Amino acid sequence: GQWIALGTYFDKILCGNTRAQFQMERLSHSLDDVDVVVQLLEFLPGTRTLISVADGPQLQVCGWDVEQRELLFEHHLQTVSPYRSAILGKSGRLVVATAGELIILHPQTAKIEHRLPFDGEDISAIASTADGTLLAVGKKDRTLTLVDPRTGESQRVLLGHPGAIAKLEFFPDGRTLVAR
Repeated sequence: GQWIALGTYFDKILCGNTRAQFQMERLSHSLDDVDVVVQLLEFLPGTRTLISVADGPQLQVCGWDVEQRELLFEHHLQTVSPYRSAILGKSGRLVVATAGELIILHPQTAKIEHRLPFDGEDISAIASTADGTLLAVGKKDRTLTLVDPRTGESQRVLLGHPGAIAKLEFFPDGRTLVAR
């Protein structure tokens, strides 16, 4: 059956499939006995590897094999400012927004492709096109910025959303963006 991430419950991540549901063991997120909060829980596209991103003193990126119920990798990343948002793109790249930068990396290796300076104090949502060639960054001030992830340059700033942007999603064509 198909695997789904059901969410978090205290220090556990709940997963299941159409055949059975289970609570994975040893999925707690802690750094030096400091509790952190899981902010992202998604599967790597086309795999049974569950990616979790947790914030705290450092950003923690973990990968879990849901069938074997084991930790595959765990990385700790220093960021220049507090975590704001993260997405796992269809290309398998992880995009993390902090208050001062966008970080694009491969979650399995923690190899950082780009660290893009970005005034992101009010970042509330991010999205990526399926091919990873365009990022959309939504802010609480009702602005939406389109960014080239290869260069970090803003392509366009869109104004006039009726409220704070809570969620962004590109259509598969990569040309249509929905902001809520």
